[in-house]
Amino acid sequence: MGILDSYVDPFFKKDGDGRTLYFPWGNSGSAYVIDSDETERKIRNFVKLTYLALFLAAMACMILFGGWWGLAIGPIYVIWFILGIRKLTKGLPRSSEKLNVSDMRIKQAQSIGWFWISLAALNTIFVLWAIIWYFAESSQPFMGIILIAASIYLAVFLFRLAMLKISLSRNAKD
Repeated sequence: MGILDSYVDPFFKKDGDGRTLYFPWGNSGSAYVIDSDETERKIRNFVKLTYLALFLAAMACMILFGGWWGLAIGPIYVIWFILGIRKLTKGLPRSSEKLNVSDMRIKQAQSIGWFWISLAALNTIFVLWAIIWYFAESSQPFMGIILIAASIYLAVFLFRLAMLKISLSRNAKD
């Protein structure tokens, strides 16, 4: 499985009847009952494409126009996501089943491979170094502080994800 699968998988769950449920808003909203493998594939591909497009567009804006422009992509992403999900889930029945955060984290840890965790950790170290350099050289210290905080958050998230993956692999052996 790829890195994008590890971001998408936590939003899907099987219910007690074996039906696939999709939670577009994570644990904050209700689920849609997916009626076919084709519909599930379309939703998964749309969400992966949206994540990838958001990342690339934000990075391009930040590189070409400066840090604050990368944040301007957020509202465009939200509108694109809402419209796309509405189109893909139109007519699908709703489920009252809920999704909890711990289930989402476990599913993400199961989906992501060690290669991606290692690569993301190395990337986080590189990005943190680049941000510190940017902060030292920049006339926008507030943006530097935001980026440093985001990098620290990402590092903590990766550490927790790795620890959860280790715990899951140990429990599987028992």
